[in-house]
Amino acid sequence: MEIQESERKFIANELHDEIGQILTGLKFTLEMVPRLNPEDANAQVRKAQKITTELLKQVRELALKLRPAVLDDLGLIHALLWHFDNYATQTGVQIEFTQDGLLNRFSPAVELVAYRVIQESLTNIARYADVKKATVDVRTNSAYLDVQVVDAGSGFELADLPSWKASSGIAGMRERVTSIGGEFNVISSPGNGTIVRARLPVVNVKNPDEGAVPFPP
Repeated sequence: MEIQESERKFIANELHDEIGQILTGLKFTLEMVPRLNPEDANAQVRKAQKITTELLKQVRELALKLRPAVLDDLGLIHALLWHFDNYATQTGVQIEFTQDGLLNRFSPAVELVAYRVIQESLTNIARYADVKKATVDVRTNSAYLDVQVVDAGSGFELADLPSWKASSGIAGMRERVTSIGGEFNVISSPGNGTIVRARLPVVNVKNPDEGAVPFPP
């Protein structure tokens, strides 16, 4: 429930701070049109069109943050490659990605948890680690999907983990992983970087829609 409330808070803030402000600007822009001469009115309409384009961009970005369609349509590996490309463009942090066995589809629960762990770990790296490169390794066997995200950045004291969880999403990652019967671990120390590991069961997952199936062509 805490994770759900945190996600609802994020959505509410995005709607209020970003989309709400754009809509307010669009409203004021359009309200001025009837009071202007034709030339100025046309200029105002063009301004409204630019605002609408920005609004569409913000809505698409919010939808992608909530759940990228590529994860459902094409699977984990395509969703990760898409995210790494966008992440590197936005943050300047390059991702070294290795994988084994991801040409399979897994249950929606496993794919979503793996994606969220990697997404949140990379967000923390961009915020706190002060590095230009991170490594992500995902591999599977007949029983588990193992996820590891590593950076050689500033790290932190594990003794401070309870307070650090609140701002870093670690509690949320752990909860997501354990909710499907997985294992979650963080290894870190000041000056020695951070390792985030998750082991997710690919069979006998709690509430799976299906097991691993062949990856579509």
